[in-house]
Amino acid sequence: MAGSIIQCKPTKEDIRKAFDKLYSKEFQDLMKSDYKIYYKGGNVAQKILDIIKSKMPLNIKGGFYDLGIS
Repeated sequence: MAGSIIQCKPTKEDIRKAFDKLYSKEFQDLMKSDYKIYYKGGNVAQKILDIIKSKMPLNIKGGFYDLGIS
């Protein structure tokens, strides 16, 4: 897990602490460098899609049927 991920329990106090961490100088400095581990040269979405297609070729014919579930 990247250092830029903040985990917390779904409580008011933990969420407040997570926001305090998010806006701290130390965390903001981390955010400036941590994203680079995922970037790796751009066009990330297309690279992910290409990997998924190579591992699980999708042969969807036709369309989708709306079950009307909301």
